[in-house]
Amino acid sequence: MTPPGTRADRLAEVALAAYDEPAADGWDPVRDALGRLADAAGRRPEGDLAGWAARIAVPGGDLPLLGAGVRAGAHPGLLWNGDRCRRMLVGREAALTLVGLVAGSDRGRDAAALVRAVRAGTAVADALDRWLPAAPVARPTTDAVAAAACAGLLAGVPRDDLPEVLDISGGLMMLTPPTAGTGTAAVTGAWAGHALAAGWLAVAAWNAGLRGYDGALADTLALVTGAGIPPAPAAPRAPAHAPAVPVDTPAGVSAGRTPVEARIRALLGRAPAEVPVRTLTEALG
Repeated sequence: MTPPGTRADRLAEVALAAYDEPAADGWDPVRDALGRLADAAGRRPEGDLAGWAARIAVPGGDLPLLGAGVRAGAHPGLLWNGDRCRRMLVGREAALTLVGLVAGSDRGRDAAALVRAVRAGTAVADALDRWLPAAPVARPTTDAVAAAACAGLLAGVPRDDLPEVLDISGGLMMLTPPTAGTGTAAVTGAWAGHALAAGWLAVAAWNAGLRGYDGALADTLALVTGAGIPPAPAAPRAPAHAPAVPVDTPAGVSAGRTPVEARIRALLGRAPAEVPVRTLTEALG
């Protein structure tokens, strides 16, 4: 039997509840996320990442490769930036912000929509963290589902169709062996960005006409984790907490230490509804 909390329709409800809930701070949680991304963009990447960036760079690409001074297409760019984010310990919300920048730029969204979508993706990720067993048989990259929720809402997927996108994302997850005693996957290299790229790809696949079967996500999670049926969780609310990997907000964000951070700081001084997502993307590189 499959865990009911991992059904795509239930997770879509979690996403939409977070997406619709007003935020006390118009930029929360994207303010700190953008600060961390700006800090990464102001530092040169390690040699292996620089070489990887050179191989995938394309003029006018969808996404800047943080700190590398070049851009890449959405899928390779998210793979690369995922590993960059892992090394910089920027946290889950910053990673979801990158997915949102790609999806929102294509659709002409503003930063207010980006903030809501990142909240939605974080709520889905938190829900899956709660519902899945602490020591699974194998650990799927469930942040692919969170990234699909974030990208889908920004890409204009109708609310009633969001479960279809989440079911597709379930088929794009990868499996990693659980770290002893934690159940948390240890990911490196392209694996680190896989969830981000898979979430974006789920939306692209849905837009191309691909459809999965109802319940695909829950069945997949039950099979690969060995999960039973957990107690019904309390009604989820939009999370208001630090990113999954807590780090201090870079001091350079407020000080405008680098040109990237200065640009992000200036944009954060405006109302989110006044800032196009594409402008945020361009400010990062």
